[in-house]
Amino acid sequence: KYKIENSMEDELQELVSFLKDKNPKVRKIALQNIKSFTGSTEHCAILKSTPIIPNLSNLLSEQDMLSDALTCLINLTGDEYLLKELIEWSPIPKLMKIIFQEGPLNIHSGLAVILLSNITHHQVGTEAFLSQPLYIHVIVESFFRLEETNQTKQKEDNLSGWLVNILMNLVQICRS
Repeated sequence: KYKIENSMEDELQELVSFLKDKNPKVRKIALQNIKSFTGSTEHCAILKSTPIIPNLSNLLSEQDMLSDALTCLINLTGDEYLLKELIEWSPIPKLMKIIFQEGPLNIHSGLAVILLSNITHHQVGTEAFLSQPLYIHVIVESFFRLEETNQTKQKEDNLSGWLVNILMNLVQICRS
């Protein structure tokens, strides 16, 4: 068992290192493979010893890898240690840019909203969010823009729920 765990750790370390490769195709393949490991508690424990958070955070500016990078980060925020590490990397400005520029019904915006909800669930994340009052305006505006669209109702309701969740996180943290 020791050899299997040790080799898995080595393989994940190497896979994470490929997220910084100069070749975008290598980064994309590594990202797609890492995504399958980010939902597992066992693998998250191994990923804590890697630079997974900074490497994924750097991919938030690469449009063709954005969905997978956001999905990985969402999965990793289930681990409190990795969530705090993510907050230290200040992803909120990038997430707000995605939400603002792509509109509330874009797949990237939806994933960015979910990640933002996870981040604002903790006091440090809420404080970082509230450091820019404009962010509240963007979230509220996104909510109302959803109400004005004629897209599928289920998608609207789901995203509206995440936007409301962010606002509730902010209120709850500010009260305490």
